[in-house]
Amino acid sequence: MLLSPAWYRWITDRISLLELVFGVKVVITGDGFIPGERSVIIMNHRTRLDWMFLWCCLLRYSYLRLEKICLKAALKAVPGFGWAMQVACFVFIQRRWEMDKKHLENMLDYFCDIREPLQLLLFPEGTDLTGGT
Repeated sequence: MLLSPAWYRWITDRISLLELVFGVKVVITGDGFIPGERSVIIMNHRTRLDWMFLWCCLLRYSYLRLEKICLKAALKAVPGFGWAMQVACFVFIQRRWEMDKKHLENMLDYFCDIREPLQLLLFPEGTDLTGGT
């Protein structure tokens, strides 16, 4: 980063920490992302860190900074991370449609008003889908 900011930016925009440091092989298939296009991304949530694999894809084919994750409201209270997620304008829900419907409408209106090409990540089944959950 200090020796060549342009080289650093090129590397970090194309290679994620998972791939570079931990040697994870990421294979991307399916519909592609169009950079700057608004989209809803629906993922299963088989592990607690699977969203990090999406980062590999967004780093290569879109803009990671546009990703907003729809999360359970309790995560707002996590020291440090909760504040950072609020500043990043992630969408926090109560998991009660009566309460969440208006909040989601307000958040989507906000992103439309500021003309931000939002990429909203949703996990329909919650944190992870197991027999106990």
